[in-house]
Amino acid sequence: MREESQKEKPQAVDARTEFPTHYVLTQEEYLSVIEQVRLDRLVVAWSMKRSGAHGIVIWLLGHFDKEDVHYYNETHYNNKLRGRILRGRPQLLVGKRNCVIGVEDRDFLEVSKFDTFDELLSFEKLDDKAKSIFNIIVLRNPFNMFASRMKSVRNAIQDLPADLDPKKRQDKIEKWHHMYVSQHAVGMWKSFANEFLGRTNKLSHRVPVSFDRWYVSEDYRREIAARFELQFTDQARNRLSQFGSSFDGNKYLHNASEMDVLNRWQYYREDEEYIELMSDPEMLDLTEEIFGFVPFRP
Repeated sequence: MREESQKEKPQAVDARTEFPTHYVLTQEEYLSVIEQVRLDRLVVAWSMKRSGAHGIVIWLLGHFDKEDVHYYNETHYNNKLRGRILRGRPQLLVGKRNCVIGVEDRDFLEVSKFDTFDELLSFEKLDDKAKSIFNIIVLRNPFNMFASRMKSVRNAIQDLPADLDPKKRQDKIEKWHHMYVSQHAVGMWKSFANEFLGRTNKLSHRVPVSFDRWYVSEDYRREIAARFELQFTDQARNRLSQFGSSFDGNKYLHNASEMDVLNRWQYYREDEEYIELMSDPEMLDLTEEIFGFVPFRP
């Protein structure tokens, strides 16, 4: 029996030289490599697209030595990948002391077979690899977030090739609308808001971050940095994500703080589709409670 156990035990390998960056490990290789991971901080940023999360994460990454942190951007979190957040590539973490993971538009209350993020961490074997774990919940005023999402969808529709098959065109449009500007998306925002407020408790080590406050207040940014036990810096404050802005593109690539991100709602103030989307009573009440500002009540 002892011989059998020894055979089943994964062989230790040097992950930094053994596996290419984008190589997806087998289960046996994964278990071997994850044993070499030792983190001071594991930070997971949960957000919805166009919530401003990329700006916050870029700012946060500016607090670390770039050789000492790895960022998994827009990591998949779904049943197809069995809920895995690292896509089977922990070799990227070996030798790093900090890991930041971005999870976008993945409703942690519904899509995973895991009831809590703690169970997912345990599944990934990451739960005992970090001295400190932080789950950031990034929330943006929905009037501005949905305005940005609507602009993004309409930009994408406008950019569709003129000769695209009509059925494929319609399928794409319906998919984008469902994902970004539908009652489904409103429901997801409400689930984020309730977790933000602590009314649900799916995430441990929760760090609620208001994008609106982060954008305007240095004191608030200092509070966030202190929460992570980091020496405050705003050196990455003005860097725009590579994905750009749905309204401004890459115009403010190096001066992101000049964008008028708190007034995007005005662009669609008279738009019927937008007004209907913003008419959910529960969302309006949550917006008032969290941000203290509801631009209008349809």
